[in-house]
Amino acid sequence: VIHGDRMLKSPIGKYNILPASSFIDVAINDGDEITALAYYKDKILQFKKRKVFVINISGDYEFLEDTFDNVGVVHQASVVKTPHGIVWANKTGCYLYDGEQMTNLIENKIPSTSEYAVIQYNSWLANDYFSGDTVIGYSQGRDTLLVRWQAGSNSASIAVPEAITYHFPTKSWCFNNRGIAGNVSETSVGALSNMI
Repeated sequence: VIHGDRMLKSPIGKYNILPASSFIDVAINDGDEITALAYYKDKILQFKKRKVFVINISGDYEFLEDTFDNVGVVHQASVVKTPHGIVWANKTGCYLYDGEQMTNLIENKIPSTSEYAVIQYNSWLANDYFSGDTVIGYSQGRDTLLVRWQAGSNSASIAVPEAITYHFPTKSWCFNNRGIAGNVSETSVGALSNMI
């Protein structure tokens, strides 16, 4: 039996044993499935395509602490753990959960759609130009996020930035053009999985 919205849990200290009777159900039969999981401090973030659930596991039992609507992800590669918290990217923005609250890192910095952009591609391209199938990574040495707009293989115009970076110390964004392809004249970029 496949339960697309159930998390199994192991007994304390027995990580390789997952009894069928030991599980956590948060929102079942909602027409959605778990797409990613992340752990930060004493909380588990359970991602679905449309929602994110914050499950507190600090005590003897787990409980649902918070729910964020319309900010889910399509796969695990859209989520990354940083020293600042859990960060994920999707069609609507780039979000940071610091253990207490969620913040959209593009708010008041990058337009969410290109219709408001002064320059055609100066917007959150995961929404308009690409499908929201993002891949995100974190560089500890530079304290920087890298968000690629699309996980799948694509052949984009050379004028379209393929990724964007966020620098935590300055809280600034920078569009990246042809940085992942590795060749200035190359427009076809292969499919990516999670970044390491």
